[in-house]
Amino acid sequence: LVPIAYARHSHENGAAIRRGTQVSAAVWQHGRWVLTLSSAKGTDYQETRVVVACGGLSGDYLEGLHRTTPFSIRPRRGDYVLFDQTAALQDTPIGQVPSTASRGVYV
Repeated sequence: LVPIAYARHSHENGAAIRRGTQVSAAVWQHGRWVLTLSSAKGTDYQETRVVVACGGLSGDYLEGLHRTTPFSIRPRRGDYVLFDQTAALQDTPIGQVPSTASRGVYV
């Protein structure tokens, strides 16, 4: 729910939210971003002072539109342990199984 609250707050303060749109180019010119946006409706251009990139697993791609990206995102499929109903896990944190690549994720 927090991302939805961020989006609503941004929209209420004048932000444009573009869904179903891909940023295909980003250029910094004269103190503003010039974005090339592609969608099913065609190509559009948007000028703005601030860009909030919500690319998730494509964050490295978005960063690479403007400069050589200093990082890469490589998603991994995790392993999980399933417990039956008789397991006594009342106050025990449950998370992803640790591996050589990760210490696991606790929820």
